[in-house]
Amino acid sequence: MNIKVNGLLVRSILLSLFHSVATDSSHGLNPFHISGFCDAESSFMINIRPSKERKIGWSVELIFSITLHKKDIFLLKTIQKLWGGNITNHEEFSIQYRISSIKDLELVINHFDKYPLITQKLADYLLFKQAFNLIVRKEHLTIEGIKKLVAIKSSINLGLSEQLKLAFMGVKPVERSLIVNPVIENLNWLAGFVSGEGCFFVDVYKSKTNLGFAVRLIFKITQHSRDGILLGKLTDYFGCGKYYKESNRERGEFRVNKFSDIQEKIIPFFVKFPISGVKALDFMDFCEVAKLIENKEHLTLDGLEKIKKIKSRMNRGRNV
Repeated sequence: MNIKVNGLLVRSILLSLFHSVATDSSHGLNPFHISGFCDAESSFMINIRPSKERKIGWSVELIFSITLHKKDIFLLKTIQKLWGGNITNHEEFSIQYRISSIKDLELVINHFDKYPLITQKLADYLLFKQAFNLIVRKEHLTIEGIKKLVAIKSSINLGLSEQLKLAFMGVKPVERSLIVNPVIENLNWLAGFVSGEGCFFVDVYKSKTNLGFAVRLIFKITQHSRDGILLGKLTDYFGCGKYYKESNRERGEFRVNKFSDIQEKIIPFFVKFPISGVKALDFMDFCEVAKLIENKEHLTLDGLEKIKKIKSRMNRGRNV
């Protein structure tokens, strides 16, 4: 599919998809898309706290959560329709989707067993699943079970609090898996992942042109460097782009900024495998600017002003 032929169709299709999610919480997302989005935005947590109400002195809570800007409330409601859980205010501009009941967590476990995570977050999930199975077997009601859960928690996310380190000094962390050869089996996963971690950026920068400014489109995905192998492989899936490891920082970036690649590969890809949430609107604006550039309007003052106006409403500048 080429934007030269389908420029207006791109916007109408994606606008229809966005509003269908935003107005109907029963609208379904592809399950691989959901896994990709969760790979980008979700968190698996094990909370272990002192408890006077428990005979063994400790209580355990497993939590699966996704925290997003309030603008994406409808996307979280779509996921809530599938798995249950609650959506609450988190901070001034963010909301959190949270699941902690064993019944609802079982739906989450079943989903990720069937439609796997791919990033290093898969290692967190596998540990979380171990903890889930311990609780299902009621082992958390014994001190030995609590020690097993502490050993699991020590290897997930940021590890143990100082309180838990002091209380369970003899407990050794369980081994954490290393995801060494990530493979994207379904491209809907990639669309979901980009819906969380991707960025469609319009760069208006000073230049020596007649207008004094030039325009370029940039598509990028930024991740912790531990997922550098996965980002490096995206060149194969998109057929363009390059992975850059940031010096002195534990992160890297997959980036496409060649206009012909964006026009002929990136935009058609996300028309076929749509973005979800508010970021779909950024993609539509990205396509609109691509059309202006294709028509050489970015070389005129009126066209440049149109592009600046579009840019101002994208990403952090967007109000829905």
